[in-house]
Amino acid sequence: MLLAIDPGRSLGFASEHSRGIKTGVQSLTGSSEGAVFLAARQWMREALMGPIHEVILEAPILPHGKTVSIASRLVLFGIRAHLIAVAHERNVSVTEVEPAKWRKPFLGCARAPRGVKDGRAWLKARALEECRLRGFDVSGPDEAEAAGILVWAQGRRSNHGQQRDLFPDRLGA
Repeated sequence: MLLAIDPGRSLGFASEHSRGIKTGVQSLTGSSEGAVFLAARQWMREALMGPIHEVILEAPILPHGKTVSIASRLVLFGIRAHLIAVAHERNVSVTEVEPAKWRKPFLGCARAPRGVKDGRAWLKARALEECRLRGFDVSGPDEAEAAGILVWAQGRRSNHGQQRDLFPDRLGA
């Protein structure tokens, strides 16, 4: 089974379940960076207690054109590192996917349209909308994005081994 994660202090997750997908959000809180990292490790250990064979992790991409503090960057990349370390301890493979790569097939676009003032908020709202259209019961944008990552991973798995044209834009040339 697959476990998809949208990492951050508000960590969204989605996993395959006998009745579809299961989503949730885990708040990683603590009085220090170390406490946040321990919370991430503990959550991941519990998440990998089930029959998970692969973790799909959204690559932490810093927002373009926005100022992000060094402290926030360190926490985000620290959470990522601890999630990967626990997966390694449990012999579970990890695949990282860039946001644009899973968004395109799930949302129909990789980025917000030109002229949208807050592209990040627009994409999160679009992920919520797409989940509702697909019948996924999600409570917020972090869960919705994790569900999108899971759908991308399932599509990748179902396409694995199928023969595809190497240069599809050159057909008939």
